Amino acid sequence: MKIKIVNRKKFIKLPIILLCLLFILILIFTTKASSNTKTTYKTIYVSKGDTLWDIAIKETNINPYYKDNDIRDVVQNIKECNELGNTSLSIGEELKIPSF
Repeated sequence: MKIKIVNRKKFIKLPIILLCLLFILILIFTTKASSNTKTTYKTIYVSKGDTLWDIAIKETNINPYYKDNDIRDVVQNIKECNELGNTSLSIGEELKIPSF
């Protein structure tokens, strides 16, 4: 069986485009996987009158990890890092806060 190539330019372009797309996808995924940024955590203890919102505001002002983040995102991130079901805090409770 003999295959006849009607349009040689299209025949060559398709594999080149597919290889380029594959290369770009590989580059995107390997760049995210090999990030050099290491997240460390500092520990704080909840004091009387502290709320998660107040802690998040303080962290956006002093912690470069949260620089230019929306306060709601900071609250959510602290909740997730500490596996909190809601925003209720207890005096003396230990919270992990991400930092660089």
